[in-house]
Amino acid sequence: MDSEQMEKDLRDRRLKQFETYRAEDKHECSLLSSRLTALLTSQSFLAVAAASVYAKLNPPENTRIVTGIAILAFLLAVVTSLAICIGCNVLRRWHEFGGALLKQDEDGDQRRILRGFHTKRRQVDLRHWLSMDWLHAFMPFAFGTAWSVLVGFLHGWLSWPPRNSWRYGLFAIAILFAWLLLMTWILFHKWKEQLKPEDFQL
Repeated sequence: MDSEQMEKDLRDRRLKQFETYRAEDKHECSLLSSRLTALLTSQSFLAVAAASVYAKLNPPENTRIVTGIAILAFLLAVVTSLAICIGCNVLRRWHEFGGALLKQDEDGDQRRILRGFHTKRRQVDLRHWLSMDWLHAFMPFAFGTAWSVLVGFLHGWLSWPPRNSWRYGLFAIAILFAWLLLMTWILFHKWKEQLKPEDFQL
């Protein structure tokens, strides 16, 4: 096989690897967007339902129903946040793959095939880290915190002067802190070894 054919094969293989990376990158971004949309839709619906129930029914019936809605909304926020964190973790692995692909292209003897394709994207970049990972992950966390505060006010656990506020406050803080730790662990945990270009000999 002559050198021209070898260079052509290398170019074709590297471009296919790049196309795989780009396709997976777009796929994961689309999944993150759909999860966030589902969160906003469900939380908006439950918030309207809670407000309507609280306005139309009398205590203590309205308090019980709104508390049930708040617990459901809190659980949905937790599940969605974990799904988003897992998606961000997978997306980061693909970005690392893109960086490795570009490094392999730059370190090779052949001319740089992928120059200008903007493949060197890593989520260690602070701007991308804040705009993607933490924005998506903390939105459900914010909803969950708001619902927990609402439940506290409904039952007088966050009233003034405080009666048993410290008990509910400690319990809520413990739950929220455990949730935050779990999110952080999922975001940064290395579930699998980093993807490498040689894993995709297409």
